[in-house]
Amino acid sequence: MENRTTKTIKRHGYKLNIDLMTVSVVSITKSKHTISVHQRVTAAGSLAAKRGTKGNVTAIHVPFSGRRTHDVIRVLFDDQSISKPVKFEDLQH
Repeated sequence: MENRTTKTIKRHGYKLNIDLMTVSVVSITKSKHTISVHQRVTAAGSLAAKRGTKGNVTAIHVPFSGRRTHDVIRVLFDDQSISKPVKFEDLQH
């Protein structure tokens, strides 16, 4: 859903919605699943968090910027004090 304040781009299999005012990624879509900044998510079980742990998305990075390939989503999990980079697949959909 693109409007006046966002721009949609495709990059490496992801569809990114970028806020034109802040020039930051506000949501990311892969295989018909969308994750947005500030969204409440659940871990699927990975090095970042145990399965079922809840957290909030704090940031989304552009794939392949600064050598990031798949760990483009940063999540602050409830039981941790620092947000962790996670893969799209590390979150339950």
